[in-house]
Amino acid sequence: MTLLSLRLITVCSFALIVLLAGCNEDGPLQELNRGIPTFAEVVSDTTGFGEAAAGEMLPVALRFTDPYGETVPDAEVVWRPTGEGASVEPDDTTRTNADGVTEAMWKLGESGSYRLTARATTASIELSAQVR
Repeated sequence: MTLLSLRLITVCSFALIVLLAGCNEDGPLQELNRGIPTFAEVVSDTTGFGEAAAGEMLPVALRFTDPYGETVPDAEVVWRPTGEGASVEPDDTTRTNADGVTEAMWKLGESGSYRLTARATTASIELSAQVR
């Protein structure tokens, strides 16, 4: 019975060591998240956000990065505008460029509150504007 317990502890210890070795900065488990969009930030001039004019087109540029802060090229970004008359041009889906940046024009309606959400895998960001 003692021998069986010892083997079980040895096997479990070995499995734990392998798992921990994969969790360090250079381990294979960390590589799973490399290149996956995890963070989003606005890189366009946002001085026009907040209060805006009816029917205004606001340029939006976003940068997507992975958990290591590296930009993520060629990531699919889905834009979702909300608010009456709101839309995104040129399309509701764009891709990031070599610098991890994607751009769109956010069209606002006549009056009210508007939101624009952009999502790429696990990264998401929401912008808001008010038309009076």
